[in-house]
Amino acid sequence: MAWTTEYLKLSRSPEAADELELSYFNAAWGSLIGDVWYTYMNVMSGERILAPDILGPAGFEGGTEMSCCQTNGARGISQAAEWAVLTDDEALYLNYYGPCNAQARTPGGRPLGIQQETAYPADGRILITLSPEQPERFPLYLRIPGWSKKISLSVNGEPVETPLPGRYTVLNREWRKGDVIGLQLDMTPHYLEGEQECAGKWSVYCGPLLLARSWEKEQAPSPQSLTLTKEELAGLERVEDPSVLLRVRTTKGTELVSYCDAWEKGRLYETWFSIV
Repeated sequence: MAWTTEYLKLSRSPEAADELELSYFNAAWGSLIGDVWYTYMNVMSGERILAPDILGPAGFEGGTEMSCCQTNGARGISQAAEWAVLTDDEALYLNYYGPCNAQARTPGGRPLGIQQETAYPADGRILITLSPEQPERFPLYLRIPGWSKKISLSVNGEPVETPLPGRYTVLNREWRKGDVIGLQLDMTPHYLEGEQECAGKWSVYCGPLLLARSWEKEQAPSPQSLTLTKEELAGLERVEDPSVLLRVRTTKGTELVSYCDAWEKGRLYETWFSIV
């Protein structure tokens, strides 16, 4: 993520920003176990084990708290501040979506507040309110994720030209305090085909969130429960659960949870499914 952040700063590549978002919500947050500890190995399937449980016997007093797992895990999460909003002398780039109240600078160097009201990444509706210190004209580049096939965009309630996925869409205008950008992203499930040992299987995403099926160690799931159909996934229903980023239920009753939350002690999980 550190190298990709630097590449994004140099290239302004929307593909790099997409990769950072995927890593942030899945790998970075997925490595945090509870409120303090990070995992030693952030595996796609199986079990996540606390770093101190593996490193403790080989460490020294106080060393476990400063292991590479602990420091790099925290770095991956906090580094979002380096790529969420980028500004240069000509334009401003908004790469991060999620509930926040960010403080940035306009291309003219003036203070700019950026408030986002949204349930993203669990929901695709995003309201962005800009609060520049004074009116200023500049191009605002909004990242449109490559996985979002249907997009709608408005400024102060007025629709604008439909953006293209996998690119930045440019809004070049004079921005005033209270201007609101409405962005609706497509949260229809999308898939990544497995390779090598995962050939013939697929991972399932809702927006940027990788989905997982989890279960108690003593209650191994049947192969049938790890086989999904695109029809049942097309009708995913969101299950209200404030303890996780996203929990959904298929039309056949199978529950899936955001990968970053599939870590409970004593449970196993799977992110590769047979899709028929």
